[in-house]
Amino acid sequence: MKKTLLFLALLSITALNAQSDPQTIWNGDNLIFSKCDYADSTNEENQDRITDNVWITRGDEQPIFNAAKEGQGDNEDNPADVEWFYGTTSSFLEDSRNFCGGELCSEEWDDVFDEDREGFINEDYVLHLITDDIYIDIRFTSWTCCGEGGGFSYVRSTDPENPPEAITADYSGLSIWNGDNLIFSKCDYADSTNEDNQDHITDNVWITRGDEQPIFNTAKEDQGDNTDNPADVEWFYGTTSSFLDNERNYCTGELTPSEWRQLFNENLSGFINKDYVLHLITDDIYIDIKFTSWTERDGGRFSYVRSTDPENPPSTEVIDYKYEDFSIWNGVNLGFQKCDYADYTLEGSQDRITPNVWITRGDSKPIFNYVTQPTGYSTSGSGNNIEDVEWFYGTTSSFL
Repeated sequence: MKKTLLFLALLSITALNAQSDPQTIWNGDNLIFSKCDYADSTNEENQDRITDNVWITRGDEQPIFNAAKEGQGDNEDNPADVEWFYGTTSSFLEDSRNFCGGELCSEEWDDVFDEDREGFINEDYVLHLITDDIYIDIRFTSWTCCGEGGGFSYVRSTDPENPPEAITADYSGLSIWNGDNLIFSKCDYADSTNEDNQDHITDNVWITRGDEQPIFNTAKEDQGDNTDNPADVEWFYGTTSSFLDNERNYCTGELTPSEWRQLFNENLSGFINKDYVLHLITDDIYIDIKFTSWTERDGGRFSYVRSTDPENPPSTEVIDYKYEDFSIWNGVNLGFQKCDYADYTLEGSQDRITPNVWITRGDSKPIFNYVTQPTGYSTSGSGNNIEDVEWFYGTTSSFL
């Protein structure tokens, strides 16, 4: 306890001493800076010229650097003439992460930021311009990883005596569909050439997908023609009511759309339940869209919810099914367990639900119905499914 109190006392004294040093803190209006993927780092438009001594930019894949004092790759540990602290300009002197042995200690780029996992996105940091002795609040909002273009963006504070030029977002001139939501889904292995498996948004845009590749616009292209982006559409982060105010949609101060490959991570399904804006280029219509499911490589299933034309609302589909028409078991729950390596041919290793369905499993493969599949799970016959059963999402009181 005494050691802890002593450390806290030293920390407080050090913080007070640090506060007594002459420092300049920029706490003016925020400025949004972004560099697009593959943008030329030697171009002034792709550099954040904070002062005459610090011009922050980045190449196509490496860390950021200070173009005022070094070239790309000259210093991969840290940009020249800057250092970093955890927290904000109003709190970093009280943040224990910024102290080593009772002394205020700065961090270098490679200590603070994790490029592979994007762990620093939306975290608060303080950027110290060493020669200028200026402290700035900074928060990174995007980062293109792994040699895919070097794009990045951040929000930082500015000199309160020289505020940045404000970006005025004007939605009035846009054709925005903000009508009722429509749910569209394509099942695994459904025929993408069948109209029932295409979302005919307009005459120019019919969205669908094959069995494994990205979505495409079958009104203007075939499957696989354009794996980077469906034809005649582009994407923005956010919603139709906010995307013009979203810094992720700007590069070098200009509104910049994204392509499918930039927004969506097919392997991790990282885009599920996130808000995007779909822009139909030829029709010049902006639509809210949120993907709700995505089969990675085995069947091509996907679904989303999107807004519609308020003047032409989607027809309400009448479902003729009624719960009372189904034989529903809603009694007391039963727990079933099959142990590792238990003999699936034994009654004790089978859940005998009815005379027609006895659920069990071998030592490694998926579950199966022993009544119709006595030799075990097989991909033949019923395909990748248990014979004589089928599945729905939800519960017996909600699946319809």
